[in-house]
Amino acid sequence: MGNGLKVLNVFLGSRARRGWPSPDYDYERRAEELARDLEELKKSLGFPLEFENRIASSLDDINRLEREIGEDVDAIFAYILTSESTRYTYWACRRISDLGYDYIHKYGGYNIPTVFVIDLYGGDISGLPVIEDLERLGRRFLVVSSSKLEDVGRALRIVYAAKMLRESKILLITRRDANPAKYLSESYIHRIGERLGTRVEYVDYEEVGRLYDRADEAEAERLAEKLIGEAKEVREASR
Repeated sequence: MGNGLKVLNVFLGSRARRGWPSPDYDYERRAEELARDLEELKKSLGFPLEFENRIASSLDDINRLEREIGEDVDAIFAYILTSESTRYTYWACRRISDLGYDYIHKYGGYNIPTVFVIDLYGGDISGLPVIEDLERLGRRFLVVSSSKLEDVGRALRIVYAAKMLRESKILLITRRDANPAKYLSESYIHRIGERLGTRVEYVDYEEVGRLYDRADEAEAERLAEKLIGEAKEVREASR
């Protein structure tokens, strides 16, 4: 979603003969409440954010979701609304973690971030088994177990920061060959890209000087005005 964040919210719940909070718990109503609250929450986060909301009450719904998920989705937030004797939410969480993991193979690069939000009183008891299994499988995910929606907001900010890092480039302006041991090794730069998705490039002082001398002053002034005018925030810059 451009410079913003698109999040797929998947609300997991089902009715079973034995379940928590109760066999006849209205998880669909709870999903609607959360969707409304999330719309209010995003106004306070300070970055463009779009939600796509889906309720999934069966593994067929999860399989359908796999076929329909768009390439523009930046993260999946799975809300665990019920825990039942059928262990539906457990298996649904396992499959959703696969969706994020499979993005490595489908699209390359970073796998899509996956966050599990436990929306159950005492819900950690239900969430711990799947969390332990996902860790053993090597899946990368976050867990939010809280009655405060602000904690979901913190997770959204983390995911947004990760996306911005993947879309960033760091320019190191230096003469690296003068003292190569002083600067980052090639393996470290590779690991930065592998772990954070951030590109690190060296630019020689002389190259910067040549570009500066060739720049058209009027065009540079126009570009500076444009960038400053469109920026959300400007730091450490003066005119």
